[in-house]
Amino acid sequence: MVSELSKKLDILELYAELNLLLSCLPLSIHSKYIQVSNLIEEHSIDWNYFLRLAKYHKLVPQVYLCLKQSTQKNIPDFVLASLRQQSCEISLKNILHVKELKKLISLFQTHEIEVIPFKGPTLAKLAYGSIDARQFCDLDVLVRRQDFDRSINLLISHSYRSSYIREGWNQSILNRIIKDLHYKFFTHEISFGQKRKENSVFIDLHRNISKYSPECFDKFSRQLVKMNLLEQSIQSLGPEDLLNVICIHNSQDGWMKFQAIYDVANLVYNNPTLNWSNVFEQAQNLRCRRRLLLGLALSQSYFDIDLSESIKNMIREDQVISNLIGQIGQRLKAKPVSKRTYSMKISFQIMKMKMLESFDFKVKVLYEFFWSYFFVNFYRAKIMTTPLSK
Repeated sequence: MVSELSKKLDILELYAELNLLLSCLPLSIHSKYIQVSNLIEEHSIDWNYFLRLAKYHKLVPQVYLCLKQSTQKNIPDFVLASLRQQSCEISLKNILHVKELKKLISLFQTHEIEVIPFKGPTLAKLAYGSIDARQFCDLDVLVRRQDFDRSINLLISHSYRSSYIREGWNQSILNRIIKDLHYKFFTHEISFGQKRKENSVFIDLHRNISKYSPECFDKFSRQLVKMNLLEQSIQSLGPEDLLNVICIHNSQDGWMKFQAIYDVANLVYNNPTLNWSNVFEQAQNLRCRRRLLLGLALSQSYFDIDLSESIKNMIREDQVISNLIGQIGQRLKAKPVSKRTYSMKISFQIMKMKMLESFDFKVKVLYEFFWSYFFVNFYRAKIMTTPLSK
């Protein structure tokens, strides 16, 4: 089992900058076995690379909080200054997005569209206790499938823009057909952006939680919880549903960043009264049991969260999970690359298929990969689906 002490110690064998990054996270195994001060004294840290690493894995707020409280005098001033500046920018951007979320909820309510915000500030609140404690770059909102087109028009009418929706498509019948096929079969969300003087805001409008899950709005809407964000009460997913959702989303992204695993660890750790029977019942409904167990196994491997013996046994019984943990671990240990090669993309798609238990979802991954390859290379779908840089 990956959580045994010998295997826990194996994951400590990382390059110095990554070891230091993980040692700054309170829940990590690294922080239990390796002191930040010892690491800095015993290794020659490439501080510029360390800063890039913290930004890449989206862990700047946590790293800054740890290092500014450290008594270690060998931390260069420019490192703390850079982390402080980035943390302030993240905090301001988070507040801006929360204010925008409040406006969006009011807008949708005015037009009698039910909406469920998830991830973003709601994940920060449930997993970390504060919207400042986690970096996020957009707002994810879920609407019913039948309300999706109406929601798109509503956002457009309020100055939101998406390069997926372009007037230019009307000029070509072929392009219009291709866009409609892409929209109907391969898109579960559309990204919107709105440029402003102080900052830009981004929204991912979802008609389903994932490409690889059944319809779930009605199931979620029956068990929403209230939370306060900037002195306003909103309804969002409870910790049981949110745990499944972030494991689905992180699996879709390949668990490429440590923030993804740390989110799961904090959500479990800071919600000790989680109803695990509800978690696994919902996982069954969402057909994401393996993705849930994978997220829990990774969190236990790197952050030593406390799991019951029955959950540990479920993880042991699924041999695919052990294989996936090894592959993900190798990717996390490797230094980040700016651009993935074609072979890396194929490897990623195979790994993604292994995370899915349902045959129809696996087939969908294949269809999507070949379609996207054709679409991106010949019709530049990437330009359509990425409205603004986040």
